Amino acid sequence: MSKYQNLGRVTWAAASFLLLFTAFNSADNLAAKVLRDDSFNELGFYSMAALYLVFAISGFFSKAVVSSMPGSKKVPMFLGGMCYFIRILCFLLPATHQGEALTWSLVIASAMLNGFGAGLLWTAQGEYVTECATEETKGFYFSYFFIIFMVSQILGNLVAALVLEYAG
Repeated sequence: MSKYQNLGRVTWAAASFLLLFTAFNSADNLAAKVLRDDSFNELGFYSMAALYLVFAISGFFSKAVVSSMPGSKKVPMFLGGMCYFIRILCFLLPATHQGEALTWSLVIASAMLNGFGAGLLWTAQGEYVTECATEETKGFYFSYFFIIFMVSQILGNLVAALVLEYAG
């Protein structure tokens, strides 16, 4: 078992990603529909476009940012996760009907912040799992991580489907 001495660390990371992305996938799956139903038209789709545009751009320099942070890769993973959390929270804003311009601005800004955080999160995740692994266990650790992580896609879609079924 000493061959897999860091399996617990990878399990904790994978479980954290599972929880975060189950929430994120549920919220994002619901957001576009709910925003459209609440007269915000295509805001959900535009915010996703902004998120992934910034994510793609931040991918070019996220390695330098993650490497400049002292200590463990846990700090950039935490900061990146908080960016996802802020985005999920911003989906509550349209329900308050505080104004269309404010809602558009904050939802798009949170999407862009989330895109930047995604670059940090995924770069740090790769480095963290690599640090936990040896050459012999690297393939197993990455497979193990992504098997657990991908369950979030199933759970996120199921939660969104159930919410839409019972809300409508």
